[in-house]
This record gives sequence, C-alpha cells and structure tokens, in this order.
Amino acid sequence: MTVQTRSPKLQTLFEILSQRSFKRGTFTLASGKTSTYYMDGRLTTLSADGSKIIGELLFEHLGPLKLDAVGGMTMGADPIVTAVTVESARQG
Repeated sequence: MTVQTRSPKLQTLFEILSQRSFKRGTFTLASGKTSTYYMDGRLTTLSADGSKIIGELLFEHLGPLKLDAVGGMTMGADPIVTAVTVESARQG
C-alpha cells in the first residue's frame, strides 16, 4: 500500500506515529546493539488521538468477524485491546 492509496484514517495514524513515536538518534537496544532510529509505539497507543484511531481502524477490520474477544501480550496489547473494545461499544 503506497502513501497515495492509504485511507485517511490510516494516513492520520502514520502521521501520529511519525510525530510522536518515531525518533532519530543513537539508541542502545535491549539486545545491546545500537540503532539510528527508535519506534516507541506506546507513545501513540497510549495517547487519546492515537488510541481512538487505532480502535476505529482495528474495529473496521475485526468487526465483520463478530469476535467474542480480542487480546494479546499484556505489555503492549492492553491499550490496543482497550481501544478496540471502546470502539466496539461505541458501534454497538
């Protein structure tokens, strides 16, 4: 999917991630290796606007499946799961 074909919501999410979560510099990773960039998705998933759009986008994809539950590894999934459940409740 190219930038030109992204939905407006997905484009907004990419912009939020770029502004809030993507950093350039020198970073020491957990592995001990260094990187010239770092993406901290939590800064987006834990923000009001990031959480809202993530919930909307995931619900658009998952809603038609009529799932009973959404989950994942608790450390990173909690804010994402919460966003989806809030959107699910909002959509009825």
